[in-house]
Amino acid sequence: MDDDKTVFRPIRRSSVSGPARSAAVSGIDVTWRLETGQFKNQRFFSAFLIGRDPACAVHLDDSMVSRHHAEVFIEDSSWHIRDLNSTNGTFIGAKRISREKITQKSQIGLGRIEPTLCLEPEAEAPSRPPQPQASQVLAGSATQFVRHYFDKNSEARDTEQARVVREAFERISKKRTRKYKGILVVALILLMLAGGAGVYGYLKLQKLRSMAANIFYTMKTLEVQLARQELVSEQSGSIEDQAELDAKRAKMAALGREYDQYVEQTDLFGVALGDEDRLIYKVARLFGECELYMPPSFVREVKLYIKKWKTTPVLERAIARAEAHGFLPVIQRAMTKQDLPLQFFYLGLRESGFQVDAVGPETRYGIAKGPWQFIPETASRYGMNIGPLAGERQFDPGDERFDVFKSTHAAARYLKDIYATKAQASGLLVMASYNWGEQNINRLLDQMPENPRERNFWELINRFTIPDETYQYVLYIFSAAVIGENPGVFGFDFEDPLAGIKQPVNE
Repeated sequence: MDDDKTVFRPIRRSSVSGPARSAAVSGIDVTWRLETGQFKNQRFFSAFLIGRDPACAVHLDDSMVSRHHAEVFIEDSSWHIRDLNSTNGTFIGAKRISREKITQKSQIGLGRIEPTLCLEPEAEAPSRPPQPQASQVLAGSATQFVRHYFDKNSEARDTEQARVVREAFERISKKRTRKYKGILVVALILLMLAGGAGVYGYLKLQKLRSMAANIFYTMKTLEVQLARQELVSEQSGSIEDQAELDAKRAKMAALGREYDQYVEQTDLFGVALGDEDRLIYKVARLFGECELYMPPSFVREVKLYIKKWKTTPVLERAIARAEAHGFLPVIQRAMTKQDLPLQFFYLGLRESGFQVDAVGPETRYGIAKGPWQFIPETASRYGMNIGPLAGERQFDPGDERFDVFKSTHAAARYLKDIYATKAQASGLLVMASYNWGEQNINRLLDQMPENPRERNFWELINRFTIPDETYQYVLYIFSAAVIGENPGVFGFDFEDPLAGIKQPVNE
């Protein structure tokens, strides 16, 4: 939670939540060479990243290419390419660019002048008058069907569907049999009806998802308002106010459970989720994010960080240490009192591995100490006494930052303040703020709309550059929480550390 995070190479991760395809912008074709020597071509309709990181949409395993080298994105109805502070630069021809509009086929050099990949904006299709739907054509006469797909003056003649229909008819017509023509017509009709049903199903699913998302963000808006009232009530100490807030919180919890059941029973994801994906979506929901609109690229990133946890015993050791030092019931009480997700346990794990005597590096804000790594100013603000060795990088028995009970309750109050104000009940934004520092993150959040739908972690990294350290901090915490929900699914040999504290613990 050290505010001094100046040593990093900023990156922009718009690929995590790229904008939807604009009606005024066509796609862009990208061609690049794979490791095998073969060329790959792919058409994109929203922002994407180019780099050496396997998570990049255009992945180039080349030592001259930075991990996140460049971004291609849409702005003012046009495609642009932006260099992401890469080590060796981005070139168009012999010109090194920082940002350039792509209006025609362009050879792009990454780390060198020679072309590394090709970008070619798709030519915009000429405007056409509205075309009749397949159901309308089928409802008409055979003459209308023929005119729709075969007449030279038909607007539908140049479509891919019309071309396939004509080719099929040409093959069958050579046999000169009504039998085969009849079979083909029946097959085409069935195909079109099936396609119509698929489109209807897709549109229905999108409508249901939109309705569910509206319910979710209405709940989050109410939760932010309720959290702020709780902060005021805590300061006033009014018993009557607290009873009213408890009743409202209980209703909110019931509404949340109904929403969860609705999402699960209605199958709003449109696909059958595997155990790993289901747990990732569950944790997003626990941290206050709408799982229905979680970017697929974020899911892939979480899985990469789960693999990173598997390469080290750090996670298992930190959980064992938390149990040995009695952190779990203390965290349960502290987080429950502030109506925060118990999964913030993993924030403490990432900060110190639950080493009670943890001491951080010296910074211009002072030395962070204790299991929650408070810097002196923040610790004092939340009621902890700073010991006489505050300026020394060593354990200080007189410093309350090392007190498990006091530091944990202070951390919960600090997290709640962030959660209820600038972070708009987004657990991932709370993590980012805890790591990068309130002032740094608030400077960006103040430029975003003040509502949970448009102020979340994915929107943050789509709009702004944040430190790589902060990005990794959030992903490590999130992925650890996913593992913790069911460690066996991911090949870990320990039990969910929160399983025993998910029920209320009597004070």
